[in-house]
Amino acid sequence: MLKTDVLKYEVICDRGVPELCRQLIWDVFFASKGRGIDLSTHFPWIDSPEGVFCISIKNPKPLFAEEVIATTIIKVDGNKENTRLGLVGLVCVAEKWRGNRLTTSLLNSATDLARLESLGALVLWTQKPAVYTRQGFVQISQEMYGEVKKNVNRVNKASYIKHTSKRWPNVSMQKKGRGLPAFASGGRIITSNSAEVIVLESPGGETVAEWHGSISDVVDLLENALSNQWMINVDKKDSIIDELKARNFEINLQLSSMQLVKKINNDDLIVMRKFNLLDRI
Repeated sequence: MLKTDVLKYEVICDRGVPELCRQLIWDVFFASKGRGIDLSTHFPWIDSPEGVFCISIKNPKPLFAEEVIATTIIKVDGNKENTRLGLVGLVCVAEKWRGNRLTTSLLNSATDLARLESLGALVLWTQKPAVYTRQGFVQISQEMYGEVKKNVNRVNKASYIKHTSKRWPNVSMQKKGRGLPAFASGGRIITSNSAEVIVLESPGGETVAEWHGSISDVVDLLENALSNQWMINVDKKDSIIDELKARNFEINLQLSSMQLVKKINNDDLIVMRKFNLLDRI
């Protein structure tokens, strides 16, 4: 760890994501973990400056070329019809610079940006909330992640449902800014007449990440289309958990990411929207 109490840091805010920031994001979230396709596949919006801001801190005394040592991205969600929120993500600090309160500097600048852009609130997801709660973020929801096993001996299984499976995300989804989470190497969308689910692929297996339709129809589709064992990312209060238990699926869920919010505009009428896993950064 490189302690730098005597150095002055300049915090920079750009529209769009500069190349040096992309390099740090790739190193921290992908290369260091031996995963990843490319940033445009995981974050299709990253090449557009529209509604995308990047906050960064550079090495104050680089030995050679410029070097970004900390960065985060703020992606604006919303329009005139609903409150504009700032989605905060990809908060990272180069390993040797950790312990110098650079994350705090990034978050302070994110708050300043939110006020300047008249955002109602900042929203983020994390499994390590301490640094964020110290900056005024509060928890509003909790997610669970874990393994689901089908009860292969269950009587009265869902009858066969005709369904199709296609690769995901396709071009139209990427144009809408929907990409693969960092842990995923691919995905598919499975559709029946009454439900659809999006399943992500990774070395650890398949993860059910999103679903549409009545809960009963969704679980019918899962029971038909997936293997006997898979993973799920789900809100702690989602009714799909009760439906799976009612069908005697074996479920082993652990606490996962929590959604944190920091209100910038103190208007109590600000409604926090639900963001699916695939719409976050």
